[in-house]
Amino acid sequence: MVWGTLTLRACIVADDPVVAHALACPIKRVRIVRRALNGKQRFFVQLVCAGQPYRDSAAVTGEGVIGVDPGVRPFGVAGEHWGHQVDLATPLSLSRQQQRRIQRQIDRQRRANNGAHYLPDGQVLPGPKRWHISQNQRDNERRLAEAKRKETAHRKSLHGQLANALLRLGNNIRVEKNSYKSFQKTFGKAVGRAAPATFMATLSARLKAPVRA
Repeated sequence: MVWGTLTLRACIVADDPVVAHALACPIKRVRIVRRALNGKQRFFVQLVCAGQPYRDSAAVTGEGVIGVDPGVRPFGVAGEHWGHQVDLATPLSLSRQQQRRIQRQIDRQRRANNGAHYLPDGQVLPGPKRWHISQNQRDNERRLAEAKRKETAHRKSLHGQLANALLRLGNNIRVEKNSYKSFQKTFGKAVGRAAPATFMATLSARLKAPVRA
């Protein structure tokens, strides 16, 4: 990568079939992505290539019709002679308990550092105000952001595994129409843990990819 006077060599695993497939496709553009990992800003260079994504030759798509009944957390899936209920919520109970403890600690620190901004009953005073944030509170906010990032990455991985499992069972997937926005308004916390709309977007993207049986 060359950016002005800065020249960096790319760390690429040449024998990776996914990387080899990407490098064989035409490169459309290069973009720099900034991500916060464990409280530190990291920068990555991504190649945006034209064509279709890599698909493992061992991943065979099945033949048949699969019905999907989306819900807030549980999804009902059924084939011709089988049916199953899948919970989309990420099984990270310990991580969520850790997040709740950190959130309560952040709230206590915020109240201790800004006692003049609260009424005797605990409510926040109206009007503009300047908040004092201690270093310990910043550290806890960083820990909370890292825990949420790990949970999101794990949920994305599980959604991809479930989408691949469904495609191995059938290639004609019919989904009942539902309003995910209404789910979010009514069941905000449960929808945040399961992300049903994100799973449906992942499944739709996998269906549009080329299939090699």
